[in-house]
Amino acid sequence: MNVLVDSHCLLWWLADMPMSDGAKEAIADSANTVYVSPASIWELEIKAALGKIVIEAELVLEVDEGAMSWLPITAAHARGAARRGFQCTIATRSTAC
Repeated sequence: MNVLVDSHCLLWWLADMPMSDGAKEAIADSANTVYVSPASIWELEIKAALGKIVIEAELVLEVDEGAMSWLPITAAHARGAARRGFQCTIATRSTAC
């Protein structure tokens, strides 16, 4: 299964914060491909720069060296998703975290 981890779930996973069992299992399952969007890093770094959150991990390094993969998105993907609506399995606090 492909799993797209959103910004908050990425932070919770790296900080070993409470998450639903389903979210933990989906991220930890080596049979799954777990993706992180570069847009999530952008979002989190902006929030950190504004003083809204504190990030103790080096996010890019954690993804590069961990078991997660970068979601290979391009401007064409963003344009198409905006026009069609984006449909995929996303681990979010409301559904899985």
